[in-house]
Amino acid sequence: MKYFKDLTIEEMFEARDWWSSRSDDHRAWKNGVEQQKIIGEKIKELGGWNKEILTSYNKHAPKELEISEEEFNNYFLKN
Repeated sequence: MKYFKDLTIEEMFEARDWWSSRSDDHRAWKNGVEQQKIIGEKIKELGGWNKEILTSYNKHAPKELEISEEEFNNYFLKN
C-alpha cells in the first residue's frame, strides 16, 4: 500500500476526498486538509500548475469543483 504522498498527481486526484471540508467528522476534515497540503507540494514539485495538471484535476474533480479555463488562466497561471 502506498502512502498518499507517494502517489502520482493523477493518483492523488483520483484518491482525494473531495468533500472532506464539509464533513462533520473532524478526522475526515483534518485528513482532507493534509491531502490538499500534499497535493499542493506535489504540484510545486512538478513545476506548478499547467494544462496537464488542470486536465487531470478536472478529470477527477466533481463537476462543482472543476476549474474553468478562465479561472485557470486568470488565477493559477499568475500565482
